Amino acid sequence: MSTGLSIATNLLANATAENLARNQSALQTSVTRLSSGLRINSAADDPSGLAIAANLQSQVAGFDQATQNVQNATNAASVADGALATTTDLLQRIRSLAVEAASDISSNADKANIQTEISALLLEVNRISQDTSFNGVTLLDGSHAGFQPERNAFLTIASNSVLASATATQPPSNTPLTVTAPDYVYAVPGAPPTGTLTGLVAGTTYTLTGTINPGTWLWGLFVGGASRVGDLGGPVSLSFVATGPTQTFFFGVTGEVGNFIFSGITATPSGGNSAQAVPVSSSAGLLVVTAVAANANFNTTVTGAQGFTTGATGTLDGTIEVQVINTGTSIAALETFFSSAATTNPASVSPVLQAPDTVSTLFDNVAITFGNFGAADVGATAYIKVSQNVAAASNPNAAALNIQSGADEGDTLAVGFASVDTQALRISNINVLLSSATSPSLGAEDAIGQIDNALQYLLDVRATIGSSIVRLGEDADNDNGAAVNLQAAESSISDLNVGSETTNFNKLQLLGAIGTSVLSSAEDNAKSVLGLFR
Repeated sequence: MSTGLSIATNLLANATAENLARNQSALQTSVTRLSSGLRINSAADDPSGLAIAANLQSQVAGFDQATQNVQNATNAASVADGALATTTDLLQRIRSLAVEAASDISSNADKANIQTEISALLLEVNRISQDTSFNGVTLLDGSHAGFQPERNAFLTIASNSVLASATATQPPSNTPLTVTAPDYVYAVPGAPPTGTLTGLVAGTTYTLTGTINPGTWLWGLFVGGASRVGDLGGPVSLSFVATGPTQTFFFGVTGEVGNFIFSGITATPSGGNSAQAVPVSSSAGLLVVTAVAANANFNTTVTGAQGFTTGATGTLDGTIEVQVINTGTSIAALETFFSSAATTNPASVSPVLQAPDTVSTLFDNVAITFGNFGAADVGATAYIKVSQNVAAASNPNAAALNIQSGADEGDTLAVGFASVDTQALRISNINVLLSSATSPSLGAEDAIGQIDNALQYLLDVRATIGSSIVRLGEDADNDNGAAVNLQAAESSISDLNVGSETTNFNKLQLLGAIGTSVLSSAEDNAKSVLGLFR
């Protein structure tokens, strides 16, 4: 660089102007940043930072919209659940009407009026299913059911009468219990004497007590299948179950001959002298139906006329009624099947009667084990409710609603709404006026069980929708969290550090003022050459 005095080129002024221009450009950038609040206002400010910030802004906008999508889906699910709550109320009302109609106190005219109301309520169930919508999208007609899992066939003993032979009652507590026993018996080796107890109640447990005189040894006391042996005299007791009103007992000794006496003999029932029901056997055989089981075809949807299972027929919705009857020559169980799906001739009465303690498989692929019923049980009944299998359905033409729940391609979740019309609930043919030859209210009885199954299905659907609402809420929280975090990341890249930039702005302003002053001085420096010509 030249150090001489030059008038052709003002080097000082040029250097000062260059620095002043650079400061002015930096000052302009600083003013732009401070006025916009952004560190990056153009690609020139930070090319890579601008690209990253733009991508982050896209993600934030996507998550914000996804949150709105999820909220809309939640609102739709809430609308569906509200409609299902109304349907639940309708089914509960129909069930109450069926219970009313199941009583023979209700006349045929009463049942006809009840059926009129039931039919109207069923129409309302269908209307809710068809008309419930959100933003023009129907929800409960099955058009957005999506995949529906298989519903296995199942059976339930809805009611089961206790047989009269199930209990034996001791005399009431205010009635003297008279069990007669001998005052004493002698024991004779080789020929044990017998004593007789009378006034017993069969099936009741008693305690036989008495005293064996001192000096007796190697003695034995026997009542029925119960026994007690010992080698010394004194008080003795033995519990036994009476097999009838009269029972014999034996007392004897071995190896000795003499007056060995069992005296002070009494027999008292266990539990004292109070009236109580005492089982006479295990629970098996104490009910009209002691067990039910499904055969190999139970969980199938094989088509075929229902009735006697002579072929591979599928299980149908229905009720099996078992009634103990007196044929005049025997006591037997009569089976009747009522088909919930049939609109005409729904009842099938079995011409084959069942004996006590037997097993039959006549209707709906159900094996029934009967109890040990007797003449005192005539009129006792049992009801077995059967629900048929429903195969899984993928519903390709009725796909679940696809909700874009995230910011990226394919970030979706499906929300399905099963159909809840009377066909799906399997209650479209409920008719409390229907009956069988032996049960005038069998149609109403079947309706009660069918509505119970429909309510359970409806509650399952509501539980599915409720779980979807919970999941959507969690998804919305996740979207909001992601948006907040991404916004923070974008802010750290594009937002301005105002404090730092203000300091820089003040510095540039000061440099600009100084540069202007220096430039003015540099211009004056060239004029000093004129002094050489004076």
